[in-house]
Amino acid sequence: MKKSFNLPLGGLLVVLALLSFTSSLKVEDFTNKIIGRFNKLWMVIPQEKVYLQTDKPYYNAGEDIWFKGYLINATTHEPSGLSRFLYVELIDKTNSVVSRVKIRRDTLGFSGFMKLNPKLASGYFTLRAFTYWMQNASAESFFTKNIFIGNSLVDEVPKKIDNSIPVSDFDVQFFPESGVLVDDNMQAVAFKAIGTDGLSIEVTGKIFNGSNVFVAEFSSINKGMGKFMLEPKKGESYYAVVNTSDGKEKRFNLPLVQTDGIALHLVNYNGKIVYEVINHSNRPGSSLFMVVHSRGKVCAIYPVKLLGGKIPETILPAGINSFAIIDTLGNTLCERLLFNWAHKMPEIKMQSDKNTYGKRQAVNLDFYVSPERGKPADGNFSVSVTDNKTVLKDSLADNIISYFLLSSDIKGHIEEPEAYFTINSAISHEKMDVLLLTQGWRRFNTADIVKGKISKPTYYLERGQALSGKVTNILGKPSKKCDVIALSGYHNIIRTTQTDSLGRYLIEGIEFPDSTSFILKANKKKSLVDVEIIPDTDSFLKSAKIFMPQRTVRIPAPLEYFQQSRDKYYFEGGMKGVNLDEITVVAEKVKSISENQYYSGLADTQVTSKDLEKFSGMSIMTAISMLPGVQVSGEQISIRGSTGNPHFLIDGFSTDRIEEISYLTTNDVAEISLFKGASAAIFGSRGGNGVIAITLKKGSELTSRNFTPPSLSHFVPLGYQKPAQFYVPKYEVDSLRQSSVPDLRTTIYWNPGLSCDSTGIVHVRFFTADKTNNYSVIFEGMTNSGEICRFEGILKRE
Repeated sequence: MKKSFNLPLGGLLVVLALLSFTSSLKVEDFTNKIIGRFNKLWMVIPQEKVYLQTDKPYYNAGEDIWFKGYLINATTHEPSGLSRFLYVELIDKTNSVVSRVKIRRDTLGFSGFMKLNPKLASGYFTLRAFTYWMQNASAESFFTKNIFIGNSLVDEVPKKIDNSIPVSDFDVQFFPESGVLVDDNMQAVAFKAIGTDGLSIEVTGKIFNGSNVFVAEFSSINKGMGKFMLEPKKGESYYAVVNTSDGKEKRFNLPLVQTDGIALHLVNYNGKIVYEVINHSNRPGSSLFMVVHSRGKVCAIYPVKLLGGKIPETILPAGINSFAIIDTLGNTLCERLLFNWAHKMPEIKMQSDKNTYGKRQAVNLDFYVSPERGKPADGNFSVSVTDNKTVLKDSLADNIISYFLLSSDIKGHIEEPEAYFTINSAISHEKMDVLLLTQGWRRFNTADIVKGKISKPTYYLERGQALSGKVTNILGKPSKKCDVIALSGYHNIIRTTQTDSLGRYLIEGIEFPDSTSFILKANKKKSLVDVEIIPDTDSFLKSAKIFMPQRTVRIPAPLEYFQQSRDKYYFEGGMKGVNLDEITVVAEKVKSISENQYYSGLADTQVTSKDLEKFSGMSIMTAISMLPGVQVSGEQISIRGSTGNPHFLIDGFSTDRIEEISYLTTNDVAEISLFKGASAAIFGSRGGNGVIAITLKKGSELTSRNFTPPSLSHFVPLGYQKPAQFYVPKYEVDSLRQSSVPDLRTTIYWNPGLSCDSTGIVHVRFFTADKTNNYSVIFEGMTNSGEICRFEGILKRE
């Protein structure tokens, strides 16, 4: 630290404020205040992470993408029980959502599939996964995975596809350790070189000062990244001359040297993290603190007195940890990221019942999961077994370890993230450190947290399904205390509620799968004019521009894969001709709902939409009273000769509650049918007192200006995907084993719902396919205590 300096008035005020703090407030009070702010972030407004394991890294059009989603607390890395639904999207190169599914959590997490349109064009797509709540942390927090989809159904998959951008230039950025280049101290300076396509370029270079004197040299050690040591001098400037392997040369200026600043130097040594604080500022050391946090949870806060010390690695969790120097006014002065390798992953072993397997033979596998935090293991897991000749490993993608510990917490594209975890060596550690020096913190903003700046969530935590929206009057103003009813044929859902002071309604406590249709009706009692009901639709953040995963233009899968997938598709009943010639179909016009009602020809009396037009806006109760033999008194309805209220059917689903239909008017209804006596016998015991069936207007009728009741809405929200199982043939008998139908599976086995037995063993059983290629086995999962599990193995065929 400098021994003498002149303070301007502003600097003097800062020092006086800091000295006043240290004399009036105890260190313990300050640390508790900072810890409280971090705790508020991850305890009160917790963030989530999700990772998808897919059965394969690439697909053919017409296939299904099978996936398992692992949702965890972004801070503790323990399984998250907050969000109950997961959204998975397939996005094309124009950033348009090709497909979206909603997955409901079961006892073992989230699992589902996505059907690929047989007409998809070959190319790269992005698979994106998130919860509704995760949108509060921006789209950068979503899981994304680039996948190639070929199409051998429409045409032959080309051997090459041009997704690359010509690399005509390159850029190099320099990053002083912890962000500030201070004078008169030896510092590490990292760099990163990328081409115009956004991918790395390997470089070498030399550093010169303003007098063109050579002071240092460097070369990239991994993906265009590296670092060198530099001792900047006061008042001096520096530049780099950088050369690429293909002979390009450019000059770049380094960041300016700061005479007033604070920097932090870290190094791992013998199980400890040695730190040194370089204080070239007006702030006394007694006013500085070092905050160490991992994913928003404080691990330690140290007063900075001696400007250096050691921290045991054991107090830090595995993964990225942030070291920041702050002052007692809550300013974050510098920050440095460091990866902690000290913790081991659970050991997983695979035991097969045979050394090699023949055609259509049973395979029994046992996975032994031995966690670090006690035995036996308890968690949920998924396994994919694929033909390792046609399904090649994607070395550019994340796995569950690299994503949760690395990619999910820093911004920017990481090339080959899995490679950082392949070998636990000094070289791997050095490459990781350079990566963290050049790519910044994304998920948790230390400066904002220290200042107590926490954004309020915009998107709700989706614990269950709900219907919401608003009701407005004729002037477009909120309609208060307006009755709203939701009707659906799925499990005969009937729910009622009332709008609040803002005209908003919310119907909770319902469960419905995808393609469930709802009828929403608003009714403002004692009002002569109709109201308008406007259902809410789901709101999703747009995708960022798709990032091509590689500079090369080759197809990442062998052509044999697409040929085999095409043959499998046809053998299993797929379309024999996806591209059809234009044809003209001549057929009788399909009658609309108003012309072809549910009970046409069966009722004793029917009132058609044409009849109802004469009584526009009339209450449904008044219209019913006009039916022969029907008497209406308030909300009591009786059919001559009956002993109680009739049964009601609304678009085919039942209700005995008269108040549920009293919301309707003749503008909402396409037809009313009356069944009494013998004709009501078709409804069984429900028809004892007669039946009144009401068919509501739908489709084109509701879009007609003359017939559209604004208080009625037919609404199909995005529901959850119904569970489905990956098909695995069972060759238990000779007739199946000897079948002439070829078994052309490329994914031999997929199971997203695995768990350990009482001894910590996961059991798996399946049958081999026809080809003699060996099989690749990938086992991934999470224990309930947050330990990440992964295993890769090979099964031999004969």
